[in-house]
Amino acid sequence: MMSPTAPIVNRQLIWHMYSAQAYGIFHGDLDFYFGGWDGRDRMHKIDTKTCPVYMLTGEYDWSNTPDMSQATADKIPGGKHTAMKGLGHFPATENPKVFVGYRKCSLVDSGDC
Repeated sequence: MMSPTAPIVNRQLIWHMYSAQAYGIFHGDLDFYFGGWDGRDRMHKIDTKTCPVYMLTGEYDWSNTPDMSQATADKIPGGKHTAMKGLGHFPATENPKVFVGYRKCSLVDSGDC
C-alpha cells in the first residue's frame, strides 16, 4: 500500500510501526475499517458549504483506491477528490515533501492539482 518511490527510511518507519503493532494503531485501524462509522446512506446530506469535503487518495493505496474515493466524492454534492501520484496509503509519512503539495491544493477551491 506504500509507494515504491517513497524514501526507504520513511517506508521502514511505517513498516516498523505496523509490524510492531504499536499499541492501538493497527488494531484501531482494523476496528474502524471493519466496524467503524458507516456513512453511505448519509453522504448526499453533507452540506459542503458548511463542511467542505476534500479527499486525497494515493495511487498505490489498494485498500481504498483513487477510483473508490472518486465514487464516494461523487455522492457528496460539492465533494472534491484528488488522486495523489507517487503516494500510497500513508502519504504524509511516506513522502512528506510530495504530500504537502497535495495538502495545499486541497485547501483552495481550484479543482484538481
